[in-house]
Amino acid sequence: MKIKICGITNLEDAMESARLGAYKLGFIFAESTRKVSVDSVREILQGLEKNNPRNKIRTVGVFVNEDFKKIKEILRETGLDYAQLHGDESPQQIKDADFACYKALRIASIEDFDRQCPDSGNQWKGPILLFDTAVKGTYGGTGKTIDVKAAEYACNAVKKTGKEFFLAGGINPENVRGLIKSIRPDGIDVGSGVEESPGKKSFRKLEELFNAVRQCDDKNV
Repeated sequence: MKIKICGITNLEDAMESARLGAYKLGFIFAESTRKVSVDSVREILQGLEKNNPRNKIRTVGVFVNEDFKKIKEILRETGLDYAQLHGDESPQQIKDADFACYKALRIASIEDFDRQCPDSGNQWKGPILLFDTAVKGTYGGTGKTIDVKAAEYACNAVKKTGKEFFLAGGINPENVRGLIKSIRPDGIDVGSGVEESPGKKSFRKLEELFNAVRQCDDKNV
């Protein structure tokens, strides 16, 4: 199970997530209590480079309706590997993007998925689709758990296209085993569920999360 820890704001949290085995780290450039700057992300990635083998972890910038030229510049200046696009970008805009990116979609129902992915997600460029909880008036990061039936349906459809299905939305050490067992995603994206306060991770919660996921892997859930 691939684990992305999102909302990283400091080197200590990045290092601990990497030590525990995170597959990706996410840095939020959209308006948020966890918003980071180009300079802070560059410093964090330089710290990772110095203290941890960077080839073992991927890094992602999270953007909402940002100008694509600016995204490309931020990726170049920071050294981030991907952009995760959480806004109102269309399949054609994603297709035309000249930087590594993938789409995050918000769903509250099976109908939401069918509306946004009439071709089971195949119309979205890239090897990954991330699904978060739809909450009116927000673009994600609410900490609310996704509708399980809708996520199960979306996961089955997306996997048939050959894309990886990443799950976000209210995941924490207490519910992660049940969500993995029910939905069977390829990866999970966790932010507020492992925090002690906005922008600061709890090392205890991080360890509990990784241990819970490993238990699922060991049981081949």
